[in-house]
Amino acid sequence: MDDEAHAWLERANADLLAAKRLLGESLLSGIIAFHTQQAVEKALKAVIVVQQRKLVRTHDLKRLLVDVKGLSFEPDEEATLDELTSLYTASRYPGDIGLLPKGQPTENDLERFIALTEKIINQAAVTIRK
Repeated sequence: MDDEAHAWLERANADLLAAKRLLGESLLSGIIAFHTQQAVEKALKAVIVVQQRKLVRTHDLKRLLVDVKGLSFEPDEEATLDELTSLYTASRYPGDIGLLPKGQPTENDLERFIALTEKIINQAAVTIRK
């Protein structure tokens, strides 16, 4: 496995672990969402690096998907990636910028984010080991 790709994937796993450990702390829902967004972003960047594509400096997950080959997503999962991208800003800055239409993510939202993050990290791991 490419060392740089491995480093990206290792950091993705660390963000996923942080999100899982914080799950259940309702006051931290934005931070949990931030960690899932970061985990997905880093997993996608691991795949881009190993596929020898140039990394784009962005936090937009759908934009990163443009450069990723070999990962598959359902339409509802792509919509979840849009949610995570919007929550990236909301978790870092005060106010309601980037919040979901109903406000902060719910426990169900967070569990959905974590499940998709796990799927993406697993797909990324398989892809970069090929």
